[in-house]
Amino acid sequence: MRGILSAGIGGLGRAGFIIAATLLGGIASADAASVNLSWTAPTTNADGSPLRDLAGYRIYLGTAAPACPGGSAHAVTAPGPAPGSAQTVSRRITGLTASTTYFARVTAVDTAGNESRCSSQVSGSARADVAVIPTATVGFGSVATGAAADRTFTVQNTGAATVAGTASVGAPFAVVSGGSFSIAPGASRAVVVRFRPTTAGTFAANATFRIDGETQSRALSGTATGSSTSAPPAAPEPTGSLRVFVTRPRSGATVGGSGTAVLWVEGTSGSSNTFTLSVDGVTTGSQRTSTRGPVTLPWTSIADGTRRLTATVRDASGKTGSTSVSVRVAGNTAGVPPAPAPPPPAASPSSDTLDVFITQPTGGATVRGTASVVMWVEGSSGSSNTFTLSVDGATVGSQTTSARGPVTIPWTSGAGGSHTLTAVVRDARGNIGRASITVTERN
Repeated sequence: MRGILSAGIGGLGRAGFIIAATLLGGIASADAASVNLSWTAPTTNADGSPLRDLAGYRIYLGTAAPACPGGSAHAVTAPGPAPGSAQTVSRRITGLTASTTYFARVTAVDTAGNESRCSSQVSGSARADVAVIPTATVGFGSVATGAAADRTFTVQNTGAATVAGTASVGAPFAVVSGGSFSIAPGASRAVVVRFRPTTAGTFAANATFRIDGETQSRALSGTATGSSTSAPPAAPEPTGSLRVFVTRPRSGATVGGSGTAVLWVEGTSGSSNTFTLSVDGVTTGSQRTSTRGPVTLPWTSIADGTRRLTATVRDASGKTGSTSVSVRVAGNTAGVPPAPAPPPPAASPSSDTLDVFITQPTGGATVRGTASVVMWVEGSSGSSNTFTLSVDGATVGSQTTSARGPVTIPWTSGAGGSHTLTAVVRDARGNIGRASITVTERN
């Protein structure tokens, strides 16, 4: 809604100060429980003379009709002492409660401190246009001491303006990806939190998301079992400006003396990315490619025991990034982690030309509550990729982005049992790819 509601900033003080300012529209919903106000600036004094000494405005805001003038007010500095014709002034007020109705009136103030009469009153509801999913307590389950489990939050911007923020959490939880972010309207960002306990026990903490001055919190819980003396060493946090991921094997997994690691990278520049895999500091494989993943690198003849796999990526501009996972090597009897499974055969094979991957959860996994399904695509053309997630044939959500991943879409069922998750990606040229996994849901 936008239109003239009143002409109600009138004259007080010296020379019958300021007349004819107009408050436009109601209070508009904005990002992260805020409201936007706009009004036209006054141009003349009460005696009709041109206004030359405007200092600013005062916004009186409350959940009931605010006293005006009087009480506390939000000060707004005028862009100049002599406003032009039909000049619009806007102000965003943060720190409000979502879904609550607020009432506002505005006055003008000159350089001598004289304040005008109040505008007519407008009202509107503050809406939290930034959502953090899941909204309920996030459980990490039972984890061996020294091992790790990851959970993914999705920060969604459904507002009309770009938002920026940070995510933080207390030990033994840590933010390992997406700790700071800037999100365009309609886009989302994945924030990965890791539970990596060093002692046995039950742990709880809050993940805190601070977005444009607003704060949202999510409760975390996890249980650690076993002794710290037998746990693998903690892997370091990701380093460098590139975001590097090892999606297979997972931290804490038992692997064979020979196997393969699957690597991805985000944030690269140029068309040449060098992936390197090392085990306990010794390089075992390297590959240069124009893709951001998946890249599969091998290790061979690694002795039994606890080992650290480190993935490092350098792009064409010299930016680097690395991350590590700790695994237990048990010779070749434990099996070799497989490379990512190719997408399942499509109903129309000639149309499926993209390689699509679901990297979280893994096929055969057991999920509880809200599952964050993480998807990637390779081979896409153009700057627009539409990711669609369906469960048992029913669409759960869709997201269009210029990125090839990671794209996270949450899924909550509650029905229990076995479910088939299918990711379908269509690029700007109409190329299509898909991948499916089967998971078990337990309530």
